[in-house]
Amino acid sequence: MSNFESFLQDIPWRKAVKSSTGGCVQVGRRDDVIMVADSKNPGGPVLSYTLKEWDAFLDGAKKGEFDDFLRLQQNLVSFTYVPVIRRIRQG
Repeated sequence: MSNFESFLQDIPWRKAVKSSTGGCVQVGRRDDVIMVADSKNPGGPVLSYTLKEWDAFLDGAKKGEFDDFLRLQQNLVSFTYVPVIRRIRQG
């Protein structure tokens, strides 16, 4: 096990309650570093942020500055199926 893997192993990771539905983003903190990882991929990449960066991100999330990403995903699904439905209806 590498030093970095050992470093990550001791972190008390947390997931949002909603993550139990399959969105498995986990967050941990070690000293002044916030880390974000995918709990489904324990050996995968870990993103790290300073407390100032994390604070700015959370502030933006609380204000809804990233909510359009969810709407964009829903719109992409709608756009994908609309032409198919039209073709089916047109015969």
